[in-house]
Amino acid sequence: MNRRADATDGGFWADSDADVALERFRTLVNAVSDGIYQLDPAGRFTAVNDVIVEMTGYERAELLGEHVSFVLEDDDVDRVRRAIEEHRSADGRLNRTFDLAVRTADGETIHCEIRLSVLLEDGTFEGTVGTVREVSDRNHTEQRLLDRDRQLRLERDLTDQILETSPIGIQVLDSDGEVTRMNDRLREMLEIPEREEHTYDPSNRSVYDETGARISTANHPFAITLETGEPVYDRHLRVDLPSGDRRWLSINAAPLFDDAGAIERVVTTGEDITDLKERERALERRQRELTAELDEIYGRITDGVIALNDDWEFTHVNENAEVVLDAAEDELLGRVIWDAFPELVNTEFERRYREAMTTQEPVSLVDYFEPHDAWFEEHVYPSETGISIYFRDVTEHRERERKLEKSEQRHRTLAEYFPNGLVTLFDDDLTYTLAAGQGFDRIPVDPADLEENRACDVWSDETWSALEPAFRAAIEGEERSVELSYADREWVLHAVPITDERGDVFAGMTMAQDITERKEYERKLEDTVERLEESNERLEQFAYAASHDLQEPLRMVSSYLRLLEQRYDDELDEDGEEFLAFAVDGADRMREMIDGLLAYSRVDTESGSLEPVDLDAILDDALDNLRIQIDEAGADITRDDLPRVDGDATQLQQVFQNLLDNAITYSGDDPPRIRIEADRQGAKPVISIEDNGIGIAPDDQDRIFTIFNRLHSREEHDGAGIGLALCQRIVDRHGGDIWVRSTPGEGTTFSFSISRAEDRGEDRPQR
Repeated sequence: MNRRADATDGGFWADSDADVALERFRTLVNAVSDGIYQLDPAGRFTAVNDVIVEMTGYERAELLGEHVSFVLEDDDVDRVRRAIEEHRSADGRLNRTFDLAVRTADGETIHCEIRLSVLLEDGTFEGTVGTVREVSDRNHTEQRLLDRDRQLRLERDLTDQILETSPIGIQVLDSDGEVTRMNDRLREMLEIPEREEHTYDPSNRSVYDETGARISTANHPFAITLETGEPVYDRHLRVDLPSGDRRWLSINAAPLFDDAGAIERVVTTGEDITDLKERERALERRQRELTAELDEIYGRITDGVIALNDDWEFTHVNENAEVVLDAAEDELLGRVIWDAFPELVNTEFERRYREAMTTQEPVSLVDYFEPHDAWFEEHVYPSETGISIYFRDVTEHRERERKLEKSEQRHRTLAEYFPNGLVTLFDDDLTYTLAAGQGFDRIPVDPADLEENRACDVWSDETWSALEPAFRAAIEGEERSVELSYADREWVLHAVPITDERGDVFAGMTMAQDITERKEYERKLEDTVERLEESNERLEQFAYAASHDLQEPLRMVSSYLRLLEQRYDDELDEDGEEFLAFAVDGADRMREMIDGLLAYSRVDTESGSLEPVDLDAILDDALDNLRIQIDEAGADITRDDLPRVDGDATQLQQVFQNLLDNAITYSGDDPPRIRIEADRQGAKPVISIEDNGIGIAPDDQDRIFTIFNRLHSREEHDGAGIGLALCQRIVDRHGGDIWVRSTPGEGTTFSFSISRAEDRGEDRPQR
């Protein structure tokens, strides 16, 4: 204590020696009404006066050497220590007052006001010295009330500020459920006029839960809290507003209790989540749409698909995966893949799965899985939550590749020496696996440019559009040919399927040949044909003109011959009559030939259009025209019902008449038996006229349709040799064919084909 005395420089104690002064100081210390103490640098008591002893109830010996925390709370000790550390440089002039609670020996707590000063010697901290004064209970209570009132005012102001600035609606209800306060945000959300704030009754509003059911007053969040004393959190309710709008709110309710533990008030908050609900509903709709789309996509996916989480547990297995894995989805969900399929452990599949999970990079692989005796192609896609694996059984594809390699080996030598053309092999992806042939010398493409490349990537769009149908047809098991121009040359390409021993297509082959010279020959041939057709047309015109112009002089010759026969018949001898008969017969035959030639030339020039006609009606007309001949010969004619066809009725009637006339004329000694049949099975109906006549020798059957060609002399049978040629010309005009089958002595059958009528409902029912 003498450190402070030194600082007074001989003031209060100057007239006394040291011992007297020290005794006086002790007397003074014990005489004052305040407690006085001294602490060493560690905070232990080194001196206390009698007031401290009386105040605390401890003996002096009990206090000395004890740390100050013996009578102070730890928080108070820390507070004082921080103040001391902040003022160590104040040369001991720290004069600060602390309100502290001091523990007494009987366990009571007294409130004290403590002043302290820091003891420094040559800048070194030597401890503290201070005074302690007990504060009266009244003063303490008053101060506490003042502090509490000030705190309440601060809290009330803060509450008002929070209420008015809060982005959520807030209201306070009393224990009777009456609203005592609400903020502007709540009034705005619920469309409540400010004048109605204190008369507003929440139970008067229509409120609905998330199922759309209206809730009763007892189920309002504030009512539940009043009833149970428990808070309600995040209750989503829809409120009908006076304007007719609807608003979704997230409601919270919490109770406030009085000192007796009874509910005094309930505070409720409401947050407008209408936009959130709209987005939520939109998201739900979109999720349903996406789920439906995803289900549809999964339904279209032909791959097996499984999903694993980061614990390697199954989270999804599609139907195709169920088939391949021979396990239902509900059996696999939640199971670890290594437990469900231990045979995957230590395989390339496991290694690549773990690689994808670790690196978060997609991986692909094709490998053989011995337990299934199959090859699988797999694509693994990682995500933050696990991996998705798309896989397919490519055993057949691998087998096709193997077969394709063998086929390539067999065909390569053939292809390399294929003359005047190109040979290629391609797989079912239309990727070339072989290309060779001497024809590559004629195009600006090297065989190496084709092999291991897809055909569509090699050729131009125009060239590929011509080739693609043939390629795809080959893979589908069909042969197809296509002609195209390329590199200033003309080519014909034949595409054929390549099959295995079971007949399954596993590849395709094309053979392309340079037909430039052949096409040039064909063009020249077409030019020749065109010239011949023009020449033939001129000849037909000449024949028509000649036959038409010859008719008049022939009529004149015939007329004068008959006039000579009538006037000079009695004067002619036997030779003259014979000569005159020869002349008349020659004129008649000439007239018959000219009429036939004229009819032959008119087939194309003076014919009607082809239209649906009834062959039965046409046959009836032809039979009527031949009725006298039929009756005289005693012919027996049977017939089928004939179809409707596209044709010229007049010309088809001529065909029937000519063929029936021949059947009657060449019937031999027996009465003619004639059968008219129709075969409707083919694309074109075939009409056949069968007789029991003398027949036609095989050597003559090829020339009977030649104009003016006769197989019999005029003495044996009449005719100009034009009838069958006319039939052939008419059938040709109708787009059909005519032919003959005959055995000498057993009869003849003439047949011709003709197009059906497009507008037929179907052939008429049998009559």
